[in-house]
Amino acid sequence: AFIVQVGPGAVADYNSRNNGPSGTVEPGDVIMGVNGCSGNVDEMIQHLQSDEDLALDMLRPQYVKVSIPEGDTCLGLDVLFAPRGVTLLVDKIAPGMVENFNRSNKENGIDSEVRVKDRIVSVNGKVVGKEGPSSLLEVLHQPGGKELLLLRVD
Repeated sequence: AFIVQVGPGAVADYNSRNNGPSGTVEPGDVIMGVNGCSGNVDEMIQHLQSDEDLALDMLRPQYVKVSIPEGDTCLGLDVLFAPRGVTLLVDKIAPGMVENFNRSNKENGIDSEVRVKDRIVSVNGKVVGKEGPSSLLEVLHQPGGKELLLLRVD
């Protein structure tokens, strides 16, 4: 589960007792497990809402910025998203601009690529607004190059 914001409550209280960003729960962090439950987001949410004591397995992801140059092919990304989500999940890289970008960087020894399971946080500076993740899809489908901010959990 991706942390969008930390509001008033147990997590904010925890944060106030722990100094420094490495000891706190921050927007962008990922909950990998709750009280021994992992892999099932619905079950983790149930634990978050009902359990009195919480043991969270957290991960602070890496952010990667990539610039996909304009090409004469389609973008070549298959993405998934939750209707109320704030990111797009890269599900598949197909032939197109992204695959060409990845191949070119690899051939030139540049360690920058788009990977399956990356989460797209913004496209050309646009983030998900009140209209939901479909707003990012609209920008992805527009012609031209793309500036992508990716969230990566390794």
